[in-house]
Amino acid sequence: MDALSSFSNATSDIDVVAPGESIVSTSDTSTTSYTTASGTSVATPLVSGALGLIFSLDSKLTSAGAKSVLTSRATSLGYSYLYGSGKINIAESLAYSQNIQASWTGQSAYPTVTPGGSANMSIIFSNSGSGAWVNSHKTINLGLIDSEDIQFQGSGWLNSSRISNLGSDISSGGNKTFNFTISIPSTITYGTYKFDVQMVEENVKWIPGSHAWWIINVVAPTASWSSQSVYPTIAPGSSTSLTIAYNNTGSSTWTQGNFNLGIYRSEDRTWESSWYNWARPATLNETSVAPGATGTFTFNVAVPTNQSAGTYRFYVKPVQENVRWIDEAVAWWDITVPQGYTASWSSQSVYPTISRGGSTTLTIYYRNTGGSTWMRGNFNLGILTTPDKNFNPGNWYHETRPATLNEASVAPGAVGSFTFTISVWQYANTGTYRFYVKPVQENVRWIDEALAWWDINIV
Repeated sequence: MDALSSFSNATSDIDVVAPGESIVSTSDTSTTSYTTASGTSVATPLVSGALGLIFSLDSKLTSAGAKSVLTSRATSLGYSYLYGSGKINIAESLAYSQNIQASWTGQSAYPTVTPGGSANMSIIFSNSGSGAWVNSHKTINLGLIDSEDIQFQGSGWLNSSRISNLGSDISSGGNKTFNFTISIPSTITYGTYKFDVQMVEENVKWIPGSHAWWIINVVAPTASWSSQSVYPTIAPGSSTSLTIAYNNTGSSTWTQGNFNLGIYRSEDRTWESSWYNWARPATLNETSVAPGATGTFTFNVAVPTNQSAGTYRFYVKPVQENVRWIDEAVAWWDITVPQGYTASWSSQSVYPTISRGGSTTLTIYYRNTGGSTWMRGNFNLGILTTPDKNFNPGNWYHETRPATLNEASVAPGAVGSFTFTISVWQYANTGTYRFYVKPVQENVRWIDEALAWWDINIV
């Protein structure tokens, strides 16, 4: 039965214990006789010898790794304050060092990916040793061999140099599949990169037979134009929705938020209307677009109210953010901005005679001589001078707008009408007053060529 010697140390710094009492050894008084000795200095050579045997099986072990093997296979005796990890077990330590072996079984294909993209990877190793991989006893991970591969660290990695953990124990002959993701830096140079991995028994050794690699092919994203909505005609102060589609002609998947539609000329910011951001009209409508599939972008363009009539070319092209503009996929719309609403006087009610304190209803008709449809609320009848506000009985469309269109809309060539009431103050001076009106496209322009008036006779 193992018992602690009276002269043994007792401290939290103890790692292991070894036999050290009544140990047979050669005598220092004779070359042919033996003696027994006791003490910590007698136990120490046994530990040193055990470590030497462990190193003889794996010369690549670090001192920390050899210590880990020795402590992890020690036979527990109880309180760590007295026994540390337990009594050294040389047979177990040597068997453990020999038994951790692996062999490559299979892996996912070499990936082709664009800067800023990612790839899902998997690799399978078989336990080719005679003992189990016991993750619950000693941590076993899939790790990086070369420090430059840290740049490919993906989501879910354990840390920058450790990709994935063994998880459950794997018996001899069993297989372990490691699944993980690599992420490609957006600033990486196009080309091929060797990505090396190997299983590692932490603080002990890299596991023989588990070295493997991928060749990562980093390529530029590409796209080709597929279709788009027609060139629009948009009146000042109005907006419309545009859609454009592109084919993914590359070998990696586009992702929403990373693959966007952009403008590259400052003047095209004129048309911004609730865009993805000030220089990106839209991101993908789809969450992702695989190679060979088609992705779409939908966004609004708005014409400023003071925009001059004419045709304007609006350029767009896809961009993989922080990587490259897809120059070969540039596209455009020719946006036609028609002249603001135009009108010509058609007819109106007769000049009225109104008694002081009285009122009357007036109607005026205008023909739509432009190319855009007038809309109620946007095309109104306005007064020009402040004194004319005195004729407002309190029910005008606005204090300076006697009326909006009677019709919901008035197409080009059709006639629209405005009807409203005017009233005369009961103490107003008698006489004739000229009351001016003209149509107005709100926030765009007064239709000066359609000025009209009534001569109001107050009696």
